[in-house]
Amino acid sequence: MTRDEAENMDKHPEGYECLQCDDPQIECFGMEDENSVRFGCHSCGYVWYEEVEDEDDDDDY
Repeated sequence: MTRDEAENMDKHPEGYECLQCDDPQIECFGMEDENSVRFGCHSCGYVWYEEVEDEDDDDDY
């Protein structure tokens, strides 16, 4: 996910689901550090992190 997406993520994001049980009832806990966002599942308790990728502003000539 991009840094902009991470910084503007809803607490209960739509279109995301638990990586373990596929339940959509997840919570975004926000930026854990500079490079990751923490998520948790309300159903099974699984917690995971998604890496934040900086947008590449370099132009190729």
